[in-house]
Amino acid sequence: MYSGLKGYAAVARFTKQSFDGYYLYRGDIKLRVKQEETFVYVPTGLLTSSRQYRTMFTHELGHALGWRGHSPVKDDVMHSSSNKDVLTGRDRAHLRQMY
Repeated sequence: MYSGLKGYAAVARFTKQSFDGYYLYRGDIKLRVKQEETFVYVPTGLLTSSRQYRTMFTHELGHALGWRGHSPVKDDVMHSSSNKDVLTGRDRAHLRQMY
């Protein structure tokens, strides 16, 4: 769970259900990654700026791409309470290792 914006939370949930071709709206974004269905929930109507949405979505997209857990480094996008919306060198290096 991402909690970088005080009072808000977002979740990436991984399942093995098959992709049904439908897209969910109002906060749910459905992606298909690595043969598994991935749900990224980003709450709508709670955040006040496009930067807050980018920050939360960038973090949750990292989970959708397969990043399990969080970075221990506060400046990384994948830290549990990051306020960054641009990947650091560490974030990029970790993604390269996964792919």
